[in-house]
Amino acid sequence: MISHTRKDRSSAFTLIELLVVIAIIAILIGLLLPAVQKVRAAAARMSCSNNFKQLGLALHNYNDTKGSFPLGMPDDDGKSWSWRARLLPYIEQDAMFAQLQANSPGLFWLPPDVGQVNLAGQTNIDNIPGSEINGALAANNAVTVIIKTPIKTYICPASTLPATDNDGLATSSYCGNIGSPVFPAADFATCAAGTFRGNIQNGMFTYSNENSNAWAVTMASVSDGLSNTVAVGEVSITENIGPANTGDGGFPVWAGGNNNGGCNNMRNGCNALRLMGRGTAGDFPLNPKLSGGVWTPGSSLSNACFGSNHSGGANFLFGDGSVRFVSDTIDITVYTAIGTRNVGETTTDF
Repeated sequence: MISHTRKDRSSAFTLIELLVVIAIIAILIGLLLPAVQKVRAAAARMSCSNNFKQLGLALHNYNDTKGSFPLGMPDDDGKSWSWRARLLPYIEQDAMFAQLQANSPGLFWLPPDVGQVNLAGQTNIDNIPGSEINGALAANNAVTVIIKTPIKTYICPASTLPATDNDGLATSSYCGNIGSPVFPAADFATCAAGTFRGNIQNGMFTYSNENSNAWAVTMASVSDGLSNTVAVGEVSITENIGPANTGDGGFPVWAGGNNNGGCNNMRNGCNALRLMGRGTAGDFPLNPKLSGGVWTPGSSLSNACFGSNHSGGANFLFGDGSVRFVSDTIDITVYTAIGTRNVGETTTDF
């Protein structure tokens, strides 16, 4: 009889082999993760750009229909409905707009929609029920439900803002351009100042108007050129709405002035608009940064700046409907120029 002897051979990994495999996997993950993050960041930036293109079409369709761009906000404070609410029918939110009007007659103060620039002698907006959002919320539950509803077109995928503000109203990461604060610093201190009216504001949207008058921006009034003037920009980084989402909870909401009254002071941040560039009251750069734990150019001013979570800059919609990515290293003088519609700058150096 022939006998066969077989050696037992172990097929298990040794400890060293296992550690080597783990190390290789860790290295591969380390190499791949930045690439994946870059792809995701690029996709978010492209999606954000597409939102801006939709807003550009909406603004031009609005202008074709009404004869002017929408008001940033009517009235002489920050408590009224914003330009975003006026654009609802133009971003395929007709049903939402109709519900708002049906549930709160007189909800929108819309005399500027006839296309006039100066509408003297109109009804005092303070006497119109529902013209201020806090009043509309208190009076009608249906309105409350609507303006707590997020609108995808108004949200950048890269934004880290909470879905709602401290009152539960749906936020937005896009704000309109009020221009550069070339008006006197004393007038900048409060949007209710008599001389802070829309007719001296130089952006694409007027923020502060008067109780009985409003100034809507027309294409003809953009003498610096629509392709050289910013209409809408990103907002996701300021002192109150920084990466940690700290502050008083006054995040931008698409409806406009929020339930706690909005803002009376432009330096405390506005739910609908932002300032750009250099002015008598201070500088308002793109993407204000933390320096020594303090927001630059200072907490009160940075609340009114544009800023994004995209690396190196932010998307902007210009008056002609084009969308461009502006570097946050842009010269402050050039940044001021693209923020004003009628000051005489026609720079394309950005």
